Amino acid sequence: MKRGWIVFVGAIAIVASFLIPYKLLSIWIGQMTGLILGIVLLPIVAFLLIVFALAPNNLYFTFVDEGTAKFVTKGGEFNKALIQWKDHTFDNDWNVVPNGTDTQYFKPQGLE
Repeated sequence: MKRGWIVFVGAIAIVASFLIPYKLLSIWIGQMTGLILGIVLLPIVAFLLIVFALAPNNLYFTFVDEGTAKFVTKGGEFNKALIQWKDHTFDNDWNVVPNGTDTQYFKPQGLE
């Protein structure tokens, strides 16, 4: 399956996840119930589409494995790089360097 078809089928799935419950359930239960179910299903179908179709094929979303980097291009030219490595980042020359700051977690005041 070519990458363009993934986007096309995904768009149809998102529209169908909203319209099908709205049209079918409005006949038997009522329009508001169908509308609410369509609104609930819409983000679920969108999330599943991103996780299982778009990101594995590097279409608009991607997964970066621990200890690796991915380069993002636009129009065939370098745009940015994504890194997944604890306490490491890129400097201005795109060299991998330690982050320099320890990972700080939010602590509410007065609860120490």
